[in-house]
Amino acid sequence: MPIWLRALISKQHSNRRRQKCRFFMQKNKRLLGAFALFCLPITLQAKTLSYQWDTELCTYQARYNSAQISKVQLDGSLVFTRLAGSVLLSAKSFVFEPAQISTISLSKIDHDYQATQAKLQTTAVLPAFAALKQRTLARLEMEYATNRLEAQALLGQPQVLLTAAYGQTSWRYAQMLNHPNAMQRIRFWDQVIEAQIREQERLGNHHYRQMTERRHAQQKASNAQAYANVELIRAWHNHLQSPNDAAHQQDTQTDWNRAFIQAARFTQIQQECDEP
Repeated sequence: MPIWLRALISKQHSNRRRQKCRFFMQKNKRLLGAFALFCLPITLQAKTLSYQWDTELCTYQARYNSAQISKVQLDGSLVFTRLAGSVLLSAKSFVFEPAQISTISLSKIDHDYQATQAKLQTTAVLPAFAALKQRTLARLEMEYATNRLEAQALLGQPQVLLTAAYGQTSWRYAQMLNHPNAMQRIRFWDQVIEAQIREQERLGNHHYRQMTERRHAQQKASNAQAYANVELIRAWHNHLQSPNDAAHQQDTQTDWNRAFIQAARFTQIQQECDEP
């Protein structure tokens, strides 16, 4: 066979091999892509991590799917479950003695609210806890507004409590606090103390009357007007009503630990509890 013919045949064979190889690679690439898509959910499901948290009596450890939720969301959700039945702000806004009024600072109340609001607003939660987060933020607004009003009243501006926004009972205390007749304010204070005594007696606390009447007499002898103001302002705060009260009551009664476990879809849950 001539050399030129042998070279031509060899070149044709080489071209055919390259075409087969290219076809095989393209086919395998599609197969590898399909294989990757098929295996992707399995890979995601396999990314489970350990998580530990505490309740009042128990320590829990479980595993969660880190491809679906994050530790940041778990931590944030726990923050809101623990705030469900608690006071949100720590700056002082009330006193029990007139001499303590000087310790109240409106700027501290404002700073406390701003820092707490910023922290809670940016705290990530599981989707199932988004509503709880919003209710907590709404409760924060209410707590800040009423704490600030209470502090302003104690600092010499009792007229700020004259708003019907918080219910008729608190409105009545605000009216008596702002009554122009000082003796009328003191008589109403007497009625408030007597109502407290009767409530305690109804609950079976029969020693409360003697102790409370003695303290009340001492306060009247010391500075009746100042003590009356403090007591009426505290009574105003204790009888506040809010549109969010029903939702807050439900939050305090919810088994948030169970809801947390369900929302996170934990597996391999272990718990270690102390005796109640």
